[in-house]
Amino acid sequence: MRITFVHRHFWPEPLTYALMLRHICLALAAQGHEVSVVSVRTAKTQRPDDSTELAGVRVLRITLLPEQKHQWLRRLLNTAWYLLAASAIVALGRRADVVVAATTPPVLPAWLMSTICRVRRMHFVYHYQDLHPESLSLIGAIRPSWLLSALSVLDRVSTRRAVRRVVLSNDMGRALQSRPRCGELDYTVLNNFDPGEVEAPTDADTPVQLPGAGIRVLFAGNLGLFQGLEEVIDAFTALGEQREVCLILLGDGALRSRLIQRAGACLGKTVFFLDRCTPEQAKRVMRAADLGLVSLSPGVIRYAYPSKVMTYLDAGLPLLAVVEPQSELGRMIVDVGIGHVCAPGSAEHLVQTLKVIAEKRVPCEDMRGRCRAIATERFHREQALRRWVDLFADVETGRAR
Repeated sequence: MRITFVHRHFWPEPLTYALMLRHICLALAAQGHEVSVVSVRTAKTQRPDDSTELAGVRVLRITLLPEQKHQWLRRLLNTAWYLLAASAIVALGRRADVVVAATTPPVLPAWLMSTICRVRRMHFVYHYQDLHPESLSLIGAIRPSWLLSALSVLDRVSTRRAVRRVVLSNDMGRALQSRPRCGELDYTVLNNFDPGEVEAPTDADTPVQLPGAGIRVLFAGNLGLFQGLEEVIDAFTALGEQREVCLILLGDGALRSRLIQRAGACLGKTVFFLDRCTPEQAKRVMRAADLGLVSLSPGVIRYAYPSKVMTYLDAGLPLLAVVEPQSELGRMIVDVGIGHVCAPGSAEHLVQTLKVIAEKRVPCEDMRGRCRAIATERFHREQALRRWVDLFADVETGRAR
């Protein structure tokens, strides 16, 4: 089959999905499929020819203007140009058998690709990294009711047009089916995998000196709107200057400066902020920490699955998950015994959980071993790639009928 993936980010950009997509494309190409990727060319992907490292995969890169986070007009223009150029490539180029789109940026790429597929009689596969616009509405990122309604209709159309709907968890799948006129639609759970692009540095065995004392709880990733980190900061400030447990936030994001202010007198004592670093350095920090924090705002777990889970587990880092206990992630943590779960929405509940953690002291090596075992069992790359190959084999079988 001729398969075209449409996604703004692609290898060698150091983003999980961009790196995963490379492995998926190579695995499908190895099965004899003709694979193409429509992506962008940025300062990190100035590659005149990818053929030497991407055997059997054709990459079409759209050139964008250089942009910074604060340049909202340039970012908007880049997004519009990317959508227009990607649509033109898929609509006017060689006809594919299957077109795959994900949720970056939200809603519009999938709707455009599903529309083009309908006109050109191609199959459409929708890969949900998050469910939009529900997740955006939940955190207040979409306020006008007319805009929410319009985006909901567009994404519902894309959902119904897809021949395969790939989600990261059963929670997401059930939320997908709860949409109007989507209850009868099936879905495939295919969680993300560790792309394995991070090589162990030469000093990997050298201990990392982390700030703070006692149990070190690490949050590594985007300090954004979905994570509910204000509540986490409030819990640590409520503990005062008790040094039995401390919080380390590694990364950057829209809420970083606000979170620093919110930490107040605990900043530099029990709450610490580290600048974003390379994936290699981040893995070393994870190995040195005691617990990996996975925090989501109430309800978000229905529409997303935090990819940092697989990274923490691969580093042998037990979890402190501030998510609904009845969620798929919450149940896994409790059933397997790889950490603690606390319901979101209550800083007081989290305070009590932190006190229990402080009393139990450092997680045992058995728990770290179980984390690595779960990472291998549920997030192993080769296993995930086999399932991706099988998924497209099913699509091909359906086409032949």
